[in-house]
Amino acid sequence: MEAKLFNQSGSEVGTIQLDDYIFGIEPNVPVMHQAMV
Repeated sequence: MEAKLFNQSGSEVGTIQLDDYIFGIEPNVPVMHQAMV
């Protein structure tokens, strides 16, 4: 999975490769809601 990479001024400076094992999952919205409440 690739994501845009920005510098401190907000300009796009490239892309970064993110690990699908960590970032490629579908969030479990009911569990996230329960954790916040």
